Amino acid sequence: MITSENITGLILAGGAGRRLGGVDKGLLMSAGQPLVMYAARTLQPHVARLIVSANRHLERYRALGLDVQPDPWPDYRGPLAGIATAAQVAGTPYLAVVPCDMPHLPVDLVPRLAEHLQRENAPLCIARAGDRLQPLCALLRREVALGARDAVVAGHAKVQSWMLQQRAVVVEFAEFSAFINLNDHADWTDYERGGVVGEC
Repeated sequence: MITSENITGLILAGGAGRRLGGVDKGLLMSAGQPLVMYAARTLQPHVARLIVSANRHLERYRALGLDVQPDPWPDYRGPLAGIATAAQVAGTPYLAVVPCDMPHLPVDLVPRLAEHLQRENAPLCIARAGDRLQPLCALLRREVALGARDAVVAGHAKVQSWMLQQRAVVVEFAEFSAFINLNDHADWTDYERGGVVGEC
């Protein structure tokens, strides 16, 4: 049985934030809290350790009590780089991944992914809501995540295509609105107004 004791949680916050003018999305404030803390609340009840993949403002993340692991590459190679880096330091057999910019993720995301991964004996599971895959909401076996480093070094950094190559199992979620993310200024405007924000 996959339990919290053998899962490391990973929050992906290492991007350049280009669509938001270069801001660090994980540190953007919403209802008085940085976005990264919403992701932390989703993961913390279900993991033994929590890691944040970030490449800027490391001390600000650490001031929030978070374990920050920057990528070894200086050129923002994307979420697959964050997964590869976290896999190197994770001391558990599983790695649960979420992005920093989805503030309404299902509270049972990790247990539902774990149930399917175990039942299917799969290398990794990714979420899907409606007709849209959510490859940054995933649960991976650590030995599979370790292989991401080779893909990053080779320049094959598209996380969805890499995951599907690993024979990922897709887990259906009915809560489509739980996976909306805040990509750009229009998304933030809609979010602050309580409207529907953009899709990833």
